[in-house]
Amino acid sequence: MYRKGEYKKKAGKGIQKVGEGLIYQGSASIEAAFVVPLILVIFAMIIYVTFFLYDECSAWQCCYIAVLRADTVTGQEEQKEKLAEGFLKDLLGEELMAVQGIELKRERKGKSLSVQVSGNTLTGDWLHMGTKAWNFEARGEAVMLKPVQFIRRYRLAEGAWKQIKGETE
Repeated sequence: MYRKGEYKKKAGKGIQKVGEGLIYQGSASIEAAFVVPLILVIFAMIIYVTFFLYDECSAWQCCYIAVLRADTVTGQEEQKEKLAEGFLKDLLGEELMAVQGIELKRERKGKSLSVQVSGNTLTGDWLHMGTKAWNFEARGEAVMLKPVQFIRRYRLAEGAWKQIKGETE
């Protein structure tokens, strides 16, 4: 004898819960055939987008670090451009994941020094989106300062401001 809520098998009618209607066999597997692949594709997309964002943010950070490091090195202004590119190559070698085709560009306009990096984050062609890579670009720019001149000008401006206000040292 079965109690209410227990399952029993009737001949030719599938599994039946005592006190309720028939439960059809295989209904969960049909739903899973549509839902599970959809969940897997969404999960894989999240992983690929995460790689892309990591690469883009790392490249952006490396560009700015390279430019700022090159700016702090004393020496001729022309050498800072080469230094920035060298620093950028060193930094990018340690940071980026799943990237191919990295291109570096450097540019100097007046007191401004900038480096730019572009590349492709590999995705494979499993999504059939017509491309096997997503392109990213990052640029870092800094105004080259001469600290000694900057400090002297700041002190001159500070002294002039004090004279205008009538303060004396």
